[in-house]
Amino acid sequence: MLLYNLLGDYTAAQSSARQAQTIYQAIQEMFPELEVVYALGCEVRNSIHQEEAIAKAVELARDADLIIPVLGGSSARNFDMAFLSNGAVSSKGINMDSGENVDVASLSLGGQQEVLLKQLKALGKPIACIMVQGRPYDLTLVNELADAVLIAWFPGQQGGRAIAETLVGLNNPSGKLSVSYPRNTQQLPVYYYQRDAAKQDDYYDEVGQPLYPFGYGLSYDQFDYRQLAVKQMVDKLVVTVKVKNNGQFVGQESSLLFVKLTGGAVIQRTKLLKAFQKNAFQPGEEKSITFELPAADFNYMDIDNQVKRAQAATIMVADLAEKITLSI
Repeated sequence: MLLYNLLGDYTAAQSSARQAQTIYQAIQEMFPELEVVYALGCEVRNSIHQEEAIAKAVELARDADLIIPVLGGSSARNFDMAFLSNGAVSSKGINMDSGENVDVASLSLGGQQEVLLKQLKALGKPIACIMVQGRPYDLTLVNELADAVLIAWFPGQQGGRAIAETLVGLNNPSGKLSVSYPRNTQQLPVYYYQRDAAKQDDYYDEVGQPLYPFGYGLSYDQFDYRQLAVKQMVDKLVVTVKVKNNGQFVGQESSLLFVKLTGGAVIQRTKLLKAFQKNAFQPGEEKSITFELPAADFNYMDIDNQVKRAQAATIMVADLAEKITLSI
């Protein structure tokens, strides 16, 4: 994979030295004592004449101890492309499937990527799949066939090194999803702050919940939450919760605080993100995390177009919840 595949839209030209900093190069540097080999496998979107490239990749992987497929999409440009006056590309190549003026109707992986993954799986080797992407792709087959999946998005110039350090364990993942990750195109729209209306959440032929919810993210550690407490002050709420790293590694945890409002003639949202903190933890360390929520966090626009204060609220952190009657 070229460095340009790791970069998002509106990318400047990269120097030759910078272009050498690919995922393949970073993994080679991370494992100098091992033989690290590479094959193209297939193109991002092009489905024609991919059989030979897939066969070469499968043959190369036959003797591997670990297979690391890099799948997804690309906004990589050729700098001789034509561009609109606003900078959006107007003459896109077949393998440029992300970026301004580049839309797709399906979230399925492009080209022959799923064919490649199926043939690699047939070898019976462990598979750690890296997803480089500017949009959520359908991960149904990827999750089924891969032993581990790392969503790298478009990770940037140093993305190859960051991915390699995560694979080897030098970097402990701590990212949280800023979107609700859909299962497929047919499930859209999917978002976390829907109105709390009485309705059927599931489709006839598909569950309504996202594949991964807003705020989801794994770590090499396990973080546990307990003792959620809410104290009302004159003009704010003070929320405390204890968080413990029950893992064996130094790690960071983003603690997300959601609020569900109660009251009024409008249908309130199921929950709204109101605060978050990211804290570092040593193995076995426990910390008390404090959030301060101003009174305005509990305002809403009622059906008469007047801003009002909620009568009650539910405070949620991780799997803990506390419902209170508001007095602020």
